[in-house]
Amino acid sequence: MIPKLHYALDTLSVEETLDCLKAGVGETADIIEMGSSIILSEGNKVIKYVKTLFPDKEIVADIKMLMPTARGRVPPLMDAWADAIIAVSSIDLDMIAVAVDEIYHKRNKKMYMYIHIENGKMYTEEYMEKWRSAGIKNVIYHSINPGFAWNNNDTEIVKTLCKSSFDVSVTGKLKLESIQDFAGLPIYSFIVGTAIAKSENPLKQIQLFKKEIETVFG
Repeated sequence: MIPKLHYALDTLSVEETLDCLKAGVGETADIIEMGSSIILSEGNKVIKYVKTLFPDKEIVADIKMLMPTARGRVPPLMDAWADAIIAVSSIDLDMIAVAVDEIYHKRNKKMYMYIHIENGKMYTEEYMEKWRSAGIKNVIYHSINPGFAWNNNDTEIVKTLCKSSFDVSVTGKLKLESIQDFAGLPIYSFIVGTAIAKSENPLKQIQLFKKEIETVFG
């Protein structure tokens, strides 16, 4: 399986969002993510615009920042038009159960659980088994090393998550040369944002990421 290219947008207006997706960039991405900032500032209309422009793409709403205070519940309409939702990770299994029930069962959407492993501390197999039992399928691993520099420890954690039967996405200031580090692993997607949006030629940059992924995993 060739991993997907997940384009994460960190924008503040509809206009900025659409600008980041113009000139073939949106068509090249496999998955398009709306960040929490744009959802908070513009509501679900930005998701509707993007889904209308790219009906065949998986559109993801990142609302993980809103969920802890809501005890795992998704604010009404925040996810309208989205195909999937990114939910916050937690060792609070009750909170995870609420999120799974709301996102998977009541809204019939895909759910990505965002994993932030602090201080190199690995979540235990016991908790991963509980996540699986709760219905978690997709997880996002975000490196928190200084400068988000990927290292061998990150790779080992990702290997463990893959062996635990999750569909694993990786993110955290990924560079082209980072893709090779995960060769041979069943990565679900690589999440890239700033490296594409802030480049001099976003279309060329996203094409380079796609080509590198295909070269390494093809």
